Amino acid sequence: METKKLINLLGGTAKTAELCQVTQGAVSQWIHHGIPDARLMFLKLARPDIFTALESHADKHLPYDIPNGGLKRETKASVGRQPVDPKKDLT
Repeated sequence: METKKLINLLGGTAKTAELCQVTQGAVSQWIHHGIPDARLMFLKLARPDIFTALESHADKHLPYDIPNGGLKRETKASVGRQPVDPKKDLT
């Protein structure tokens, strides 16, 4: 299952942003970098109807693919980022 398809099923970028209480820009970034795990869990709780429908389509081998209930996530987002030390003072 592509992130873009899920966002469209949720009503588009604006509706998804409103549902998750984030900006439309944040939702647009999800299309390229994947939906953060915590947001995905929230969406599954907030709109179980969407995920139930997607899972029933997956059982019929339609073009929906939600392995382990999650969405494919690209790993290139971490390239060039430095690890963050939570104990380090950022001020």
